[in-house]
Amino acid sequence: MHIIKELNKRGYTLVLITSDYDEVAQYVKEKLGFKYAFGCKILYKNGKHSGRCSFIIDSKEKERKLKEVAKKEKVSLKECAYVGGDENDVLAMKTVGFSVAFNASDAVKKIADVCITNLKDVLKIFK
Repeated sequence: MHIIKELNKRGYTLVLITSDYDEVAQYVKEKLGFKYAFGCKILYKNGKHSGRCSFIIDSKEKERKLKEVAKKEKVSLKECAYVGGDENDVLAMKTVGFSVAFNASDAVKKIADVCITNLKDVLKIFK
């Protein structure tokens, strides 16, 4: 995806934190070029997907992962930006220096610094 490649080229560290399955997060990470990716861990039983997760990425976990990566990358949370659209993104969005609501719920729009509906607008925001 052009947007991800361009942000990487500009020197941003890109992190995907999703409440979707970790297998999906890791695939997207590799396919698009994120540096980090975190998702819910699938619980398997007898080698089959159980339909449950052994580890859930909720709002508190999104914030924790964000803090973990910032510490590892040696950057202040105020130097971080967060793009999200669901209520489970609000806590992490309040933790960073700049937040972007993308195709967001009303709760997210209220706390975001910027609201967008076209992901390409991210390139205008992060020069």
